[in-house]
Amino acid sequence: MNKNDTNITFSSYFNDITIHFYEDTAFMESVGKKFGIDVNKDYFLAISFLYPSDMIVAYEDKHALMELLTPIVAYGPLNKSVDSPQFITCDKGTALFLAAHTKEELLNASTMVCDKALELLKKSLPDVFIRIGIGTLENGLTGIERTYEKAVESPFLHGIPYIWCSNNLTTAMLTQCRLYRETTGDETYAEMEAALRDWLFGCNPWGTSMIVELPLYGDYPSQPHSSLLNAGVGNTTGGLVDGPVYRSIFEGLRGVNMTGIPGTPGQDYERFQPDLMVYHDALHDYSTNEPTMDGTACLTYYLSAMQKEGMKQAGASADKNAYVNGGIVRTDPSKKQISLVFTAADKADGADAIISTLKRHGIKGSFFFTGEFYELYPEIVKRLLDEGHLVGSHSYGHLLYMPWENRDSLLVTREEFEKDMLKSYEAMRKAGIEYKDAPIYIPPYEYYNKEIAAWAKNMGIQVVNYTPGTMSNADYTTPDMGQKYRSSKFIYNKIMEVEKKEGLNGHLMLIHFGTDNRRTDKFYNSYLDKLIKTLKRKGYTFTPILEAIGIKTNSAL
Repeated sequence: MNKNDTNITFSSYFNDITIHFYEDTAFMESVGKKFGIDVNKDYFLAISFLYPSDMIVAYEDKHALMELLTPIVAYGPLNKSVDSPQFITCDKGTALFLAAHTKEELLNASTMVCDKALELLKKSLPDVFIRIGIGTLENGLTGIERTYEKAVESPFLHGIPYIWCSNNLTTAMLTQCRLYRETTGDETYAEMEAALRDWLFGCNPWGTSMIVELPLYGDYPSQPHSSLLNAGVGNTTGGLVDGPVYRSIFEGLRGVNMTGIPGTPGQDYERFQPDLMVYHDALHDYSTNEPTMDGTACLTYYLSAMQKEGMKQAGASADKNAYVNGGIVRTDPSKKQISLVFTAADKADGADAIISTLKRHGIKGSFFFTGEFYELYPEIVKRLLDEGHLVGSHSYGHLLYMPWENRDSLLVTREEFEKDMLKSYEAMRKAGIEYKDAPIYIPPYEYYNKEIAAWAKNMGIQVVNYTPGTMSNADYTTPDMGQKYRSSKFIYNKIMEVEKKEGLNGHLMLIHFGTDNRRTDKFYNSYLDKLIKTLKRKGYTFTPILEAIGIKTNSAL
């Protein structure tokens, strides 16, 4: 091998890797400290040594190359004082970290290192083509600036190299941009920060989120390269997948196919693949669709920080509500507050008793009705509104969303769900209730799953449900149900039992607005008044649900 056989121009593949490693702030500072250099004053570069691209490179090969090149480390002006070799291994070879006080020193040292390396390689590996590349890195921590220079050339303002785990680099740069903006107040890179964030959530050539099962109502990785999915025991929900890689990398991989899991073809997004890189939603594509821990952790930090920032801007306090499958089932457990909620499909026999009881105690309740109810009882709806109660949706057609025996499946499509909800809100609009006035709803049968909650959320509606445990919702049961029947006395005693054992702080207590004629023991006729009196004596306040949840009534969706 002679000097003319060696490409001294730094390859784009390894240049990208070098930028990733050496412009990472934390890495640079740690390495600089080890080398005894000031990363804000001294200059440094990476000299990379790469095996042929078509060669299968084992760890032993990379280690052997590192050992071979160790003697040349001493030619670096600032490397001489460091005891251990300053190498970084990568997929196809290794890179030497070289540092100097001045650019002139660095230039002279790099030339000498390359010459010495060529001599060693020629003697020791005469039959192996080794690519030598030099990536010059200026002084100072300029990673964000360098990334931005690349980003402006992309329609997605995405300047991240598409090497292995490119999404990890995206989250890292995203975090750096935020920290820079927060500490300096400089908004120069705010647009790139937004673009990087949007890239992960679908603003990319494939139009897909890069996070498993998020958002539920969008396009997201459904077949991540995971043993969990392969074994059929679950999925890596919330995991950030590796993301796109250069087509040159992908085409050199082995063992990749797009067959997907049994019965589910892999989605390869073939129509959307750019020339430069590829991404697949396929179980067997370990290069682009493998969930990562470090990237997920970094993104979690960023999103948590953004949530706090958003809440601060909105003047909102931390969300202390309890959620099940995306629905709120309990408000702040630190507050001795209870919210009374009522549902009805087509019965209103409890109207007079409930409305008069609430009025007598100065309580504002929350009522959730089906579209049929709105059409059958417009005068009752008007009465509730005049009394200052919240009146919302219980769906239009009182649909059963899932089979009772399998909560994870669905009996309705998203289109059917949305059509039903829009029809429900149209019935409410005719009654004088605008979308913004009722941003929450209780699903029919108080039965839903995370997909339903996500679909509702996408429409600007938050699912709420009763707090389990008290069995207040059993007031609909009838004697002919046998052991499932619960008398009003039983329900009252059960509520008191739960209160004594664990308290009722933040409880959403559901009572039906009307019940079957076969149930003569109506809870609202006798026990509702007794329940309120008892709980008031125990120090509980009855808080309107929107206030308890933390939603401002005048906030628009």
